[in-house]
Amino acid sequence: MKKYFWMVLVVLVAGCAEMESSSPIPAEKTTAEYAAEFYAAYSVVCIDSMIHYSGEENGSYPATLAFGPPRGAGENAGSLDVFNLGIGQNAIFRHSSVALVDGSGNDFKVFENSFRISTVDNYAWDFGWVEVSPGGADGSDPDTWDWYLLPVVHDLNTNTYNTKEGKSGLVGLEPIVVNYIDNPMDPRTSTAGGDGYDLADAKKILTRDSGNPLHFSLGNTLAQDNVMEIRYIRIFDGSSFLPDGAFGDNGLDVDAICFFNYR
Repeated sequence: MKKYFWMVLVVLVAGCAEMESSSPIPAEKTTAEYAAEFYAAYSVVCIDSMIHYSGEENGSYPATLAFGPPRGAGENAGSLDVFNLGIGQNAIFRHSSVALVDGSGNDFKVFENSFRISTVDNYAWDFGWVEVSPGGADGSDPDTWDWYLLPVVHDLNTNTYNTKEGKSGLVGLEPIVVNYIDNPMDPRTSTAGGDGYDLADAKKILTRDSGNPLHFSLGNTLAQDNVMEIRYIRIFDGSSFLPDGAFGDNGLDVDAICFFNYR
């Protein structure tokens, strides 16, 4: 959660008044009620459950804050409506009623709590990567399932850590602008922010011994393996494999994961 430290620091040093963090979900409606309204407006569903977590949940930023639609605070601010994944940790999410399918354009987006520090022209980034799986037998170990990587690019040979140059496919690259309460908009649009993914780009992970997604050995696409539905999305914090830049790393923060093509 390094972002909040830097938000305070910049406010104190630069007097920046534009970084106002959004508060947790107000009590008058439940997450499910907001999700139903979001679906009615945009025909978009967002994850509603987590089936695995490698770490220990932060009581102030639990997994439940990643469920339902995104509540971003804009390009220049960080939201508090997030699940703090933690350094080097991973979690597996799903929607309990629908599965992802490959359709037109981006099939889903991950909304991670990055933001731009405008006063110093830097980004508060916590990078990670995303994998998808159709799942396996009931009760089986998720590590035995077939997993497909949405490939990432992070050019470690450039000195552009504080720009988007040489980076793609990373969780946490694009700040979250859409806010289902204060700034509602179609989450599919680029204006809404978030990191979009097309299942057509996913490739089967053959070996991951290095632990580094930049070096995984990859095989077929989902279509080549005749995988028609995706039930599970796994988010990994990039740790030292995907350097975050000028700011310290305390693990990425998931605001929401929303499905655009599903059944």
